[in-house]
Amino acid sequence: MPNSKGEEAKEAGGAGRGGDPDAPGLRERKKLRTSRAIREAARRLLDERGYDNTTIEQIAAAAEVSPSTVFRYFPSRNTSS
Repeated sequence: MPNSKGEEAKEAGGAGRGGDPDAPGLRERKKLRTSRAIREAARRLLDERGYDNTTIEQIAAAAEVSPSTVFRYFPSRNTSS
């Protein structure tokens, strides 16, 4: 039985799917999905419009995240490839 809130959170989030202790927890899976969505949107838009005609706002909209989320994952336009 956990004896602190930290241990409860660790046990609840660290188990991943199927109780596998080595599987990423929900937070890590969501981060991976968000990062993948941003990368895929960026690549698609860059292919369609070119580097100079693609904005962070367009990438964010295509990935269904805010521009600040794009910058949180990729601090500059050059780090998303």
